[in-house]
Amino acid sequence: MLIGGALLVGLWSRFSWNQVALAFHQVGWAMVPLVLLAAVWLPWDTLTLSRLLRPGALSWRLLWLEWSCDSLCTLIPLAGLGGEPFRYRHLPGYTERPLQVLVAYRSLHAWAGLFTAWAGAALCWLTGQPGLPWGGLALAGLAVWIGGLVAFTRAHARYWSELPGRRLLQAFAAKLVSRTLQISEVGCVLLALGVPLTPAGWLLIQSSLMAAASLFSFIPGGLGVHETALLSACQALGLSPEIGFQLGLIRRCRQLAWSLLGLLPALCLEAGKRRFGGESQPS
Repeated sequence: MLIGGALLVGLWSRFSWNQVALAFHQVGWAMVPLVLLAAVWLPWDTLTLSRLLRPGALSWRLLWLEWSCDSLCTLIPLAGLGGEPFRYRHLPGYTERPLQVLVAYRSLHAWAGLFTAWAGAALCWLTGQPGLPWGGLALAGLAVWIGGLVAFTRAHARYWSELPGRRLLQAFAAKLVSRTLQISEVGCVLLALGVPLTPAGWLLIQSSLMAAASLFSFIPGGLGVHETALLSACQALGLSPEIGFQLGLIRRCRQLAWSLLGLLPALCLEAGKRRFGGESQPS
């Protein structure tokens, strides 16, 4: 966290507060749909979790649980795991094996994220994008992903045998859709800033972000790392450093605003748990 905070402070110290005001002035009321953008992929994350539970678990309450956990993971600086104790607390209402489900879900989350990261790097390599050594990143990511496939298959045979393979494949497919939809975030923020972007430029920026997120996953929330990656990618495309700074700023604010909204369903779930004597009651 200290490393990420130092990176973020060092990056933002290069720009004046006028750039902050200009960024929000350019985005204007478009900030509202940007904040709500995560609602596009939230149902797919909820579907992923439901496939790991007993049939019929998919519900609005499960969606609130996924939103709450995702928000807490963003707000609590714990390497993206800050919301998992909350998930574990509420999963017993859906399954008798909450720990196995939690580990399976996080494994699928990381596995799908790595898939989109190395796939993006491979596309950058094939299209000759500048910036990072895309070929090496793509091959390394593919090797790690295959290793993850072997480890996940063995873990399923040993720990998750009660979960049918078909439902695990459905969970992975849903999480892959979610990860793919999240690619729209960077493009939507740039459109709100009034920056024209080609598909190749979009690919370069998003792949740089995913590569940084994969390589520096130990830094909580990608603090400073994501902003640095976005700034470098924009410069590689010939855009001004100010555009890269504004992109990172608006993206970070969008995530924080969505996560703060996610505390509301978390409070509702906690209220329901207390009401029913400590047992979560899925609808």
